[in-house]
Amino acid sequence: EEALGHCRQGQKLFPQAADLLFEEGILLLAREAFQDARKTFEKILALTPQKNYVGIDANMTGFRTRHNLALAYRGLGLPDQAEEQWLLIVEQSPHFGPGWLALVELYLDQKRPSHADQLLKRLQGKPDGDAILPALQARLSLARRDLASARGILEEAIVRSPKALWLRLFLADLLLRVAKDEEAAERHLRGILDLVPNEPQARLRLAQLLAGRGK
Repeated sequence: EEALGHCRQGQKLFPQAADLLFEEGILLLAREAFQDARKTFEKILALTPQKNYVGIDANMTGFRTRHNLALAYRGLGLPDQAEEQWLLIVEQSPHFGPGWLALVELYLDQKRPSHADQLLKRLQGKPDGDAILPALQARLSLARRDLASARGILEEAIVRSPKALWLRLFLADLLLRVAKDEEAAERHLRGILDLVPNEPQARLRLAQLLAGRGK
């Protein structure tokens, strides 16, 4: 609530500030306030492009916003709209691995495994495929209930791409939610924070894990 308050106070002074709106949207997603998050991310996409002088991430008004908007759509039970956003992402920003992974998740949930397989074929031979394919292969292994294979694929991928934080987050989620291996999940989350101390998703997951232990 305090963080949301600061975002909204800042927006009164800077109503076109995409970074303040983005942070508000992330906070609303964390609270599962999906309708409000949707409105916030849609507002970012509708902003008129502006010059800025403070080093704002240009991707914030592009694929990062679309990805989170798609998450809001999924939370609202609007899978077609979510799929539309993720398809735009993989077409326009194919290096963004979480977009590909989210599409696979969506297709598996909808019992459309052939569409998930087609995504893997689209990635083969692409410059970004080597970093993204392992995550999709691991997710398909999970769908077959082959936890050991999924874990091994991700661990090998992280050795090859140690700075791919989204792969580390995916593995941490797998360890925490599927394998129920809290100690291993904690190690990976702390490893992410060693690389990027303010990585918000890792901080959130680690805080939830520790809170669950009563720490």
